[in-house]
Amino acid sequence: MKAHKVKKDTSNLAILIHQASENFTQAERRIAQILFASDMMAGLETVAKLGAKAKVSGPTVLRFVSKLGFGSFPEFQACLRTELYQKLIYNTPQAQDDAHNHVSDNPAVSSVLQEADTFFENCMHRTLQRINACELEDVTELLADCSRNVYIVGNHLTHPIAELFWYQLHKLRPRTHLVQNNAFTPYEQLIDSGRRDILLLFDICHYQEEIALLADQAHQKRTSIILITDPKLSPVSRLAHHVLTCDFTLFTSHESLVPCLVMVELLAASLEKKLGADAVIRQQNIEKSEQDLKEKHLFPRPLQG
Repeated sequence: MKAHKVKKDTSNLAILIHQASENFTQAERRIAQILFASDMMAGLETVAKLGAKAKVSGPTVLRFVSKLGFGSFPEFQACLRTELYQKLIYNTPQAQDDAHNHVSDNPAVSSVLQEADTFFENCMHRTLQRINACELEDVTELLADCSRNVYIVGNHLTHPIAELFWYQLHKLRPRTHLVQNNAFTPYEQLIDSGRRDILLLFDICHYQEEIALLADQAHQKRTSIILITDPKLSPVSRLAHHVLTCDFTLFTSHESLVPCLVMVELLAASLEKKLGADAVIRQQNIEKSEQDLKEKHLFPRPLQG
């Protein structure tokens, strides 16, 4: 069977991959995942090295570039080099200065505001560019199955993000659980999870052994694992069924979690759209329950002045 080729628009390889992704096999999706996670730099490797990183064969790599519309791997790499060179030119100090000057003509705008404007725009753009459309669709489909329990876990850096995602998911679907570090260990909180359930992990930058152990426990139970990580890829990626990567770079001296927030908002929006009326009805029921409690005076009323 001949590979299905898409019309080639080499102005943006990420878009080209997204357009072709519905025709990818699971092995070919792993190649796309490696490319997105490395900002496409892995595409400059040899066929053998790229295949090794994605844990696929050389012929699979060649079929992948063929589905993108390229006649050969060198042709794919030539296109990639051109695109990377253009990005390099765009990110020169002069280009950055031009971008800063475009932020505002007001000389009172501080340098930190100018830096933030460029930094957050770029990191959000890179995060969205890395997302494979089919991967996002598969994750959304999995989360939309409300018969499954969803267990959400963050490491010491991303626990607030995990908590925010739990809050958003809880409003959209039942059986959503935030795994806490409290009197019960995370392992105890997952004791009832099984093959029909989902473990969603935020494991970014400072990878924790506890997260890897949780993933291993879930893997043994054949629980579906969704991993949200950074471009370097958490060790959990070898066990995960689905991997989504966020841009992760320093803003001044600290790590920015803004790309993680982008991912959370994107997943919540995608799921809400998928669930449709069911999500709306659930949110209305939650609001009605809160209102009923207020009317029963279970919440203290403010003192009258």
